[in-house]
Amino acid sequence: MSRLLVTIAASLILLPWQTSLPVEAGLQQAIRLEIESLSVSGHLSVNGIPVAAADLMVKVYERRGFAPVWDAPEQVESLLETVRRSYDDGLRPADYQLSDIEKLQQSIVSGRELSTREKAAFDLMLTDSLIRLVYHLYYGKVDAETRAAIWDFGRLLNGRDPSTVIAGIIDSAVLADAISSITTSDPDYDRLKAQLQQHRTTAAAGGWPDVPNGPTIRPDSNDPRIETLATRLSISGDLDKDASFAAVSSYTPALQDAVRRFQVRHGLEGDGLVGQATLRALNVSIEQRIDQIRVNLERARWRLASQVDDLILVNVAGFKAYVIRDGKIVWTMKIIVGEPDKQTPLFRATLSHIVLNPTWTVPYSIASEELLPKIKADPNFLQNGRYQLFDRDGSVIDSSAVDWSMIRIGTFPFTLVQQPGPANQLGQIKFVFRNDYSVCMHDTPARLLFTKVGRAFSHGCIRVDEPIDLAEVLLASEGWTRTEIEAGIESEETRTIVLANPLPIAIVYWTAEVNDRGEMYFFDDIYERDVVVLRSLDRPL
Repeated sequence: MSRLLVTIAASLILLPWQTSLPVEAGLQQAIRLEIESLSVSGHLSVNGIPVAAADLMVKVYERRGFAPVWDAPEQVESLLETVRRSYDDGLRPADYQLSDIEKLQQSIVSGRELSTREKAAFDLMLTDSLIRLVYHLYYGKVDAETRAAIWDFGRLLNGRDPSTVIAGIIDSAVLADAISSITTSDPDYDRLKAQLQQHRTTAAAGGWPDVPNGPTIRPDSNDPRIETLATRLSISGDLDKDASFAAVSSYTPALQDAVRRFQVRHGLEGDGLVGQATLRALNVSIEQRIDQIRVNLERARWRLASQVDDLILVNVAGFKAYVIRDGKIVWTMKIIVGEPDKQTPLFRATLSHIVLNPTWTVPYSIASEELLPKIKADPNFLQNGRYQLFDRDGSVIDSSAVDWSMIRIGTFPFTLVQQPGPANQLGQIKFVFRNDYSVCMHDTPARLLFTKVGRAFSHGCIRVDEPIDLAEVLLASEGWTRTEIEAGIESEETRTIVLANPLPIAIVYWTAEVNDRGEMYFFDDIYERDVVVLRSLDRPL
């Protein structure tokens, strides 16, 4: 059959919602014809808007015997209210045909009788709106991998057949509650939603002022910008809003504490000095922060679609990782992640084993590009670093017998393996989870890097602060004590501990999050990923 195009002017579509009237036999037949044509062609446009969930629409109506779905006014109003509330989740109600449906509501009073085909088309439009909304609340609007708008509406919902789930929502007593039961959030998501509302309220009240550029504001400074700084921090909740700042002219201890709170919340060093980095963070507009929260609500939906209660959660943008047990954070640690040109990839995996005193097989790019110049400059570099040299056949080579002046980056013929020890680049513990990126979590001898606030220094792997503490937390349920872990390290023998209960690990990229005290944190978009997600989030579906 040729492609079916049903184009209906919104101002002409009316739906009689008298629930006391019997379903017209002609309407059921009209819906059948539309669905059968859709199932053959795979394309349908209602009101000029393409139906997003064509395959699922077919299944939903087939299981209902092609009976109309939206024959009660309270049912339609419940859908509309849920669509409007999607704004609170950072989504665009326009993606769910809100204005078209509202126009139809407003035109009901005119009393115009719809044709049977118009009624069928409108029923399909409302169902498509529901399906889009449920999927976006469950999975997010933007694909986590491609960061493009999602068109795959056939995936399982809450582990169940989607047509069964959608049918259950349609037949529920309260449609909004049924949707909420499927798209269950968690405390982190709810706190982020609350912050979105709070920031929008602040924006509606005028936002916050920019603090003019200038020299660093230091303790006991007398600076004409002090009053503006105090107002700015008061609006964001870092400084007591009940205080009066009309006479503020010096950088008081109370104001310094407020600056430190602000700095910590924005991933800056909490030194109380208002320098260029702090000024930049202060002068990010309220609108930009709102967009940042919306982007991270979307990322949170990606995680909620595969929520588990026990896992390791790695936030690359925040330079932190968390051990979560029974849905609660039991351990937090600083981490070092990949440089912007060597980004730590985002994926899910399973932590399966821990290696004490690991060896390090140096990746070819690091060996040829970074270590080769050091080897040429220092004849003892390999020996001092406890590196073994292997040829392509896997045989050990005496490095002193190699004419290093003849070795070039593009023709490096060896494999370097660093033996266990304190100088090993993986440190003394490695946490292993199989993945396609050769990424792991590990210790590091470069301990001073953890004192930095921005910690994007690695080649992509995740370096962990206090790795023995992390091993203790993870191995406690496996029957290991800290003493046994430390003894295993002191032996200097490589030992692999296979976990009896492997733990999921999720590596995510959140530039905004809220702690369990309701404090809002913002982090720099070190990989410049926010703009890509925001663009797709705001693009019409």
